[in-house]
Amino acid sequence: MTSRTRSAGSGTVRRPRPRRAVSPLRAGLGLALVAGVAAGCSSGSAAGPGPTSGTTAVAAVPGATTSAAPVLAPVDVPSGLTLEVVGTDDDSSKVLAAAVDGFAAAHGAHVVHREAGDDVEGAVDAATAAAPDLVVGLGADVVDGLDPVSAQHLDQQYLVLGAQLPEPTENVTAVVWTGATSRGSAAAADGPLTAVTVARAEQAVAAGVDRWLTEGSGSVVDLG
Repeated sequence: MTSRTRSAGSGTVRRPRPRRAVSPLRAGLGLALVAGVAAGCSSGSAAGPGPTSGTTAVAAVPGATTSAAPVLAPVDVPSGLTLEVVGTDDDSSKVLAAAVDGFAAAHGAHVVHREAGDDVEGAVDAATAAAPDLVVGLGADVVDGLDPVSAQHLDQQYLVLGAQLPEPTENVTAVVWTGATSRGSAAAADGPLTAVTVARAEQAVAAGVDRWLTEGSGSVVDLG
């Protein structure tokens, strides 16, 4: 397993944080989500957030799959977002990794890439130990390793691009589309898997981050 650090707009290397330290950004996002839930309860309405410039006008329900039109402009991405990205040497994973880098450059995010090799679970565990704002898994090959680690660390947020977990997990957001619906080795995909295009990869990153920021984690975004 190898890792490399990229910091958008600078050549500095971000040092890993202590294992379970919580960043101010993660704490702030958590408070914002709690405040949103409290506001909904006080108004007597069970509805989620209203329409935004993001993926869907329907509130995300943990474990649910919702259709969404592709977006390229997630709402209010906080500057300094930290991403630990776990991928493989698969071509689709590389396309997704490039899309994450493009997103990071556009929004001032800091990215650490970890190439999993034969130990995906170890790579995901190392990414989790760094306590980023979001651990991002790329493609079908990371699902089997990300599934058990995410279940053991419910205080860490995860995003899977181009695949989904076999069973929904409250701290994992996934983005899928036709040709990219793998559930790992534990369950069948919804159809044949195809290579990831650059355009679809960029849409997936934007949609996944947008869903996580605006409606919390735990759902699957289907780009169609």
